[in-house]
Amino acid sequence: MMCRQSASKKSMISRQWVMALLVCLLIFVSMFACRYALAADGAEFQDGADKLEKWIKGNLGKVAALASLIVGVFLAAWKKDFTALVYSIVIALLIGIIVGIINSSFTATI
Repeated sequence: MMCRQSASKKSMISRQWVMALLVCLLIFVSMFACRYALAADGAEFQDGADKLEKWIKGNLGKVAALASLIVGVFLAAWKKDFTALVYSIVIALLIGIIVGIINSSFTATI
């Protein structure tokens, strides 16, 4: 009886090792298969990045910041609590400066 339990325990441990090796092999194969996509320079996303940057720096970004500020003012007046106003001011400022942060971090790595 004791021999069966140790044999089943050993087979369970060996199954776990086989499954771990299969998972590692699957990860390695998927990384190897994606190497061409990962080696791209990202030029295919440049148009979308430029469009988003122009939106945030342009009229759409200004409207979003202003709408955030207006909603915060109304919420602060409705709740009689100025934390909503502080949050809206922070969101409006972040919308204005986030493009600069992203551009500086990306140009530093390139």
